[in-house]
Amino acid sequence: MAIPGDQKEKTGLARQLGLFDTTMIIIGIVIGSGIFLTTGLMARGIPSASLILLAWLFGGLHALAGALAYSELGAAMPRAGGQYVYLREAYGPFCGFLFGWVSFTMYLTGIIAALAVGFAEYAGYFIPSFGMANVFFETEIALPGWTFQYSLSAGHVTALVLVVLLTVVNYRGVTLSKHITNVSSVIKVAALGLFILFGLWSGSAQPIDFRINPQDIDFGQLVVAFGVALIAVAWAFAGWEEVTFVAGEVRDPARNLPRALVVGTASVTVVYLLVNYIYLKAMPVGEMAGIVRVGEVAANVLFGETGAVLVSAAVIVSIVGALNASILVGPRVYFAMARDGLFFKRAGHGTSEVPHTGSGSDFSGRMGMRAHPQRYVRRPDYLCHLRQSHAVDRRGGRGIHPAQETARPAQALQSLGLPDCAPAVHRRFRWHSRQHALRDPR
Repeated sequence: MAIPGDQKEKTGLARQLGLFDTTMIIIGIVIGSGIFLTTGLMARGIPSASLILLAWLFGGLHALAGALAYSELGAAMPRAGGQYVYLREAYGPFCGFLFGWVSFTMYLTGIIAALAVGFAEYAGYFIPSFGMANVFFETEIALPGWTFQYSLSAGHVTALVLVVLLTVVNYRGVTLSKHITNVSSVIKVAALGLFILFGLWSGSAQPIDFRINPQDIDFGQLVVAFGVALIAVAWAFAGWEEVTFVAGEVRDPARNLPRALVVGTASVTVVYLLVNYIYLKAMPVGEMAGIVRVGEVAANVLFGETGAVLVSAAVIVSIVGALNASILVGPRVYFAMARDGLFFKRAGHGTSEVPHTGSGSDFSGRMGMRAHPQRYVRRPDYLCHLRQSHAVDRRGGRGIHPAQETARPAQALQSLGLPDCAPAVHRRFRWHSRQHALRDPR
């Protein structure tokens, strides 16, 4: 079906994602493996059911507050690139350049790598020869004062094959990719809903001790442990903001994008709280402490071996959905950067279906993860959230007024080994400074 001209962004990308599609992208990205892996690790530091639930509530409120800020930004600037666009417009091209290249080298690439290895870890539960335990090659790499243990396993190959397959799917176009995201998101929400429903009615459930500090741990130590637990919670909630990367392809973005952000983050918060309540009903906090696959163990306690197998299958579907959605949204950042002359020029070409950055542009560094990817992936965008929330109040006639830039970036960029991009960024900075001077003669 032909896309009307007014349904396309100036870049040529078709606006073909509705409210349901956009909400499923949020749910698909956020609900990955975190909810199934983090609660047992949290219980080791904060052995209190009340504090565990409070940490998940805080994480949900933090995500919802960010979603409200991004709702206004997304409605004001519904363009491909999302977070990159907000930083560029608020603080100049250099901030956008830094965010984009961090995303390319570590942030988005690391998330995809972590999810792919998580898939391989759970796939090994059903087919051991595909898992991380089946090591092909192992060696030690000696560096001055440090020895690095490197191994290549069947799990790494499985993860790589999955990333390649989903990359091909996304390269074919948005339509097939969004259907995969929608179906996988519905399946994972339905599976978690059944887990919650049967868990509430299970006869194997135990009473929950809601005392704040049942083990009389020192208050200062408890506060520190609670803060560390919030890091794990933030990792489980991470990814809701990535839907803004495809804002240039959302129909009626001023209406649908804010609704999707609020509905998606609120829904995930409710699901996470209820799932953790079932975990706490399945086993005491003391028994849960240190368990990595807490979802699988809780299902085994409540429903037997069959329940554990079904939860493991649900985790695999959940990870595939999150991985597909991440590969879908990521290249839009590089597409927008290329259009601004801050990335390789070829990445700025595309069709109305998909930008030709190719989801495979995220390949570098994906296979360096190990069995517990949450230890390796850290979020570099918390400061960006704070700065962008502040930037909401700086909107003017042109979205957000850029701040004055006086830096000379070309030499710094060339020193990073990016001669193709450095002159373009320098030109953008000079243009940006002239525009600001025209608006503000002082």
